[in-house]
Amino acid sequence: MHRRRLALGLGFCLLAGTSLSVLWVYLENWLPVSYVPYYLPCPEILPMMMALSCLCHQQHEAALQEGEATPARGHSTLSPSCWSTGEGLSAHGPPAARPTQLLTLTPWLAPIVSEGTFNPELLQHIYQPLNLTIGVTVFAVGKYTHFIQSFLESAEEFFMRGYRVHYYIFTDNPAAVPGVPLGPHRLLSSIPIQGHSHWEETSMRRMETISQHIAKRAHREVDYLFCLDVDMVFRNPWGPETLGDLVAAIHPSYYAVPRQQFPYERRRVSTAFVADSEGDFYYGGAVFGGQVARVYEFTRGCHMAILADKANGIMAAWREESHLNRHFISNKPSKVLSPEYLWDDRKPQPPSLKLIRFSTLDKDISCLRS
Repeated sequence: MHRRRLALGLGFCLLAGTSLSVLWVYLENWLPVSYVPYYLPCPEILPMMMALSCLCHQQHEAALQEGEATPARGHSTLSPSCWSTGEGLSAHGPPAARPTQLLTLTPWLAPIVSEGTFNPELLQHIYQPLNLTIGVTVFAVGKYTHFIQSFLESAEEFFMRGYRVHYYIFTDNPAAVPGVPLGPHRLLSSIPIQGHSHWEETSMRRMETISQHIAKRAHREVDYLFCLDVDMVFRNPWGPETLGDLVAAIHPSYYAVPRQQFPYERRRVSTAFVADSEGDFYYGGAVFGGQVARVYEFTRGCHMAILADKANGIMAAWREESHLNRHFISNKPSKVLSPEYLWDDRKPQPPSLKLIRFSTLDKDISCLRS
């Protein structure tokens, strides 16, 4: 009986491996979007996932052989169906109910990441051996330099703990960058940029600056790059569940409203124009990222579109955020972050969000931009 169960287990692993390989080839060649499976933002980890699949199945068979019909309390048997849906996985051990009012999958099959849809311990075991370096860009110009310390201190507490991290602080006042103590394998580079009299100009030059920085330097220093706003703080762990080919975050003001109310650019003369029949989500400009090469392509594309508008004397309704949304409609993100990863402290936390990981501070915008 034991040999029969072992043979069945090996047969299952072989069948699952063959099926996943065929599915991978199909998705890679036929899907009209760049889709990266939930737990596979890095193709290199496919062999590890297959090994874990076999191990989990063998453990389950061994438990059944010993008369354990169900896993012990605090332990869960993972199956391939768990990886694709996130069902039954929780950040705190035992299976937990998933958010009931948040989508967990986009129409193009990209995961929408929120609490309860991933297993942080499993992801740590997968990603830690890869020795990845995660880059972060923030812009601190004028009075926004006041936010650098709170941003860095919270990032050191919650952002990609245990990973190599490189902060790139773009500022017109490098002397204002505080000496926040950094953990091992975590670096900070202060990069001088020109200040502008109008904050709109600084905002519109952001895509250009990021793309140029990647081309000159960051492509050699980091594997993934997140582009974040400095006037925000981390409030809970932000880990490898956010890594993906191209990553977007749903805007906290528009995750629960119909598409007709999204503030897309509606003027046809703008390169950021979005027709009434287009659009899936409204994404926030304060958080986006992905593999460094894809972020370069994305930011360069947005910059070229901004230049085209500028040549025609046009400024999109929400400046770079309008162009960001236009480009995400044409180039679907492979992973979408729920509003947990982009919240606004001026809003009460809704029941659908189990926790807040990254949020903007309540502040006087008019004073900061004056």
